[in-house]
Amino acid sequence: MNPKQAAMPFLKLLFSNPRGILKALLRHTKEAYRANQFKGHTIKKIDILDVVDRIDEEVSSYTYLDGTSRTMDIAFLKAVCRKYQKCNYLEIGSWRGESILNVASVVDRCTSISLSKEEMIEFGLSSSDAQALNFLSKELPNVTHIEANSQTYDFDQLNNKFDVIFIDGDHSYKGVKSDSINALKLLKDNDSVIIWHDCGFGMQDLRYESIVAIRDACSEEQFEHVYRVSNTMCAMYTKRALTPNNSGFETLPNKLFNVSIKSVKMN
Repeated sequence: MNPKQAAMPFLKLLFSNPRGILKALLRHTKEAYRANQFKGHTIKKIDILDVVDRIDEEVSSYTYLDGTSRTMDIAFLKAVCRKYQKCNYLEIGSWRGESILNVASVVDRCTSISLSKEEMIEFGLSSSDAQALNFLSKELPNVTHIEANSQTYDFDQLNNKFDVIFIDGDHSYKGVKSDSINALKLLKDNDSVIIWHDCGFGMQDLRYESIVAIRDACSEEQFEHVYRVSNTMCAMYTKRALTPNNSGFETLPNKLFNVSIKSVKMN
């Protein structure tokens, strides 16, 4: 059988079910990354209410458009930030500004680091994406916007330390690792925390590329304080004494949330 004949069954299958083939390839790639790169390491899982006791937050000015954190992620951020008096907050990758707008209402100071409009275009994003930069946060008086690539930015220029750092920028291995290394140097004290977004593709799974990047940015001791937070797409670095959920995230819920949605038409 020549190579063309050998390839025909696969090509027929590809054209008959391209989406299924793509899903299978992605699943295989994900599992291969887990097996070859995660190297047996695990990340502890923690229940969201073991971190913040309760969630009672309003998420405002939410767009329900692609490219932002989920409402629960933003509510979790706000609940964490409320634990600090005059919280100093850093966000890497704010874009439109849904998360930082909401956090700004409960903290003293916010610093946002995002690509400039010009850099966004250079990285292949659309002009519409670029125009949306800081759309919701540009008028907030307690937010300082810095337009820069976080992988090349000199964080020493900030001359600042932070209580809460939210990483939601470039989600590649390189991007997450770089942002994590810098964030670990910017923590104010032992009570300070880092929260990473997109550490799962959903609320219960793991995005292995992100988890491996976090692990490789941390020392072994630091990674012992990293948890995957239930009911969110987040992971968290905290030195608080927490009891991990060793059984993982169960499908059967142990808590319920009330959600109210109200639209506000823009002019």
